[in-house]
Amino acid sequence: MPFMGPIGAARVGYIDGEYVINPHVDDIPESALDLVVAGTGDAVMMVESEAKELSEEIMLGAVMAGHESFQPVIDMIIKLAERAAKEPWDYQPADRSAEEAKVRKLVEADLAKAYTITDK
Repeated sequence: MPFMGPIGAARVGYIDGEYVINPHVDDIPESALDLVVAGTGDAVMMVESEAKELSEEIMLGAVMAGHESFQPVIDMIIKLAERAAKEPWDYQPADRSAEEAKVRKLVEADLAKAYTITDK
């Protein structure tokens, strides 16, 4: 489903009873959780995880912690987009119908013939 707006993502670990946002790669083996969450400012759109028998409460907390952790990134993306935004301008492409007709007249018959060839 298409959506407008920036997305963010975070990896969440669970080490010694604490959520660790974007843990170092060396810390992941000792983590009871390796969860990646992605979403918008308003919603979680994707969750992938590997866990060692954690409660539903801890898993939901990890999703919430991850979602909260990337909100500043989304806010910064929005601010940057606002600063860099340009007013849309009206573009009308040039009329190329005369050139298209000339090219069509030159190659249409040969192309039609080429499409009838069934072997290489």
